Amino acid sequence: MEVIDLITGGDIIFYNGLLLGFALVAPIGMQNLYVFNNALSNSLQRAYLYSMFIWIANSSFVLFAYFRFGTLVNAYLLLKIIVMFVGSFLVIWMGAIILRTSQAIQLKTEQNGMTVKKALTSALIVSWANPQAIIDGSITLSAFRGTLNNQEVWPFVLGIVAATFIWFNAITFIISLLKTRLPRNIIFWFNVVSGTILIGYGFYLMYEVYQLIV
Repeated sequence: MEVIDLITGGDIIFYNGLLLGFALVAPIGMQNLYVFNNALSNSLQRAYLYSMFIWIANSSFVLFAYFRFGTLVNAYLLLKIIVMFVGSFLVIWMGAIILRTSQAIQLKTEQNGMTVKKALTSALIVSWANPQAIIDGSITLSAFRGTLNNQEVWPFVLGIVAATFIWFNAITFIISLLKTRLPRNIIFWFNVVSGTILIGYGFYLMYEVYQLIV
């Protein structure tokens, strides 16, 4: 009842958060690659479970970022360098794993072997090990937080969280619905592209760290 009151008491703020949430999650990124890949590789029921993992991981990041972690990161250069440096290696590691396993995955209606533990770990990594998202997303969200009064804070953040829930589940449903009409080697090429993008992004982050140091 309290959550309902928060939303109905701040409709405009809630929908502003909803729009911002869609704007933040819609561009192709590691989280969307995670959702696409699992929707293609697993049954609809298992893909929905994995989409919930990424939603929970993303929501925890949103809450953490919303309450000014970005300000902390940007206030200390050393912390920013550490976050980006560690994140770059994790991103490259994920990309390498995707490339290494791409030939072993085929388009099937049953689960393609990813355990629940591995799926949850991957969801946490793509949400929390993306240093650019931590820095840019944190700054964006904490900046919006600074424009709101105390009564508007939770309707706004609930709008963001609702947007990501709708987005991840909608993408999961659409891809699962269409995957039987796609070429059987679509998984292989999708993973090759995804892995290449992640590795390239990881090296880009290393270059950004170099720029910060010199």
